[in-house]
Amino acid sequence: MLSSLRCAVCCRSMYALAANCPDLTAITLGGYNEHVTDGGLTVLFEACKQLAMVRLSSKLLKVTDTSGVTLAKNCLSLTHVKLTKAMTDATIKQLAVSCRQLQEVDLHRCCSVSCQALEELVQRCQSLVTIVLPQQTEVEGMVQQMPRCSLCMVEEQQLQVLALQH
Repeated sequence: MLSSLRCAVCCRSMYALAANCPDLTAITLGGYNEHVTDGGLTVLFEACKQLAMVRLSSKLLKVTDTSGVTLAKNCLSLTHVKLTKAMTDATIKQLAVSCRQLQEVDLHRCCSVSCQALEELVQRCQSLVTIVLPQQTEVEGMVQQMPRCSLCMVEEQQLQVLALQH
């Protein structure tokens, strides 16, 4: 039984995984791959509802909020997620609504992240420990208003890490 997969694949492979590995718990799709699209990932996320860890490369240019929202609506046990560059507040807000067990969210390659979506994520996902953000995301005001948040800058990688206490 396959419970974890780490590779770069095409949509046909996603269909095969969806059909044959419904108990898949983790997947990492890395690197540049124009053959991985929303079509393949939505089928995978609808079939593999046990996914707890999903890491998507920012170089998956054809993977958007369509996949992100489908992931959030179907994989309710999700604890760790890394989103693509094309995913926005729509995915983040759906994660906040559906995936209450989230512990770590990596948004550092997302181009469009609002404080409103982040606040919703922090408020709804009480198990959340870490949010990785691009350095240019303005979150200082949000951090000051939320007692369980602290902000750490990682200058050499141009990241900021939002740490959450319980």
